[in-house]
Amino acid sequence: MSIVKVATFRNAVAHLFRVVNVDYHACVRPAELRNWQSIASRVLAEVNALECKRASQDDRDYQRCTVDAARERISQAELLAQLEAGADLKEDKK
Repeated sequence: MSIVKVATFRNAVAHLFRVVNVDYHACVRPAELRNWQSIASRVLAEVNALECKRASQDDRDYQRCTVDAARERISQAELLAQLEAGADLKEDKK
């Protein structure tokens, strides 16, 4: 667990929020989605390990909600990748 200053804590959580809610929607190809998953997983791990002694309850709630949203979005991306792989197998059989 990393103890950081409030500004660092808030910036890291905001970065994860952008990765989940902006960068994800910019992915067009499966390779981009796989790259996004790698980045999102790394940022999620970093944010999940942050602790801030001076963070308000609102800051902690924002962190928790953003971490939950990131986990859900990563799971969705994994499902999409599996579906894409299944579609590729069907195309190869034709």
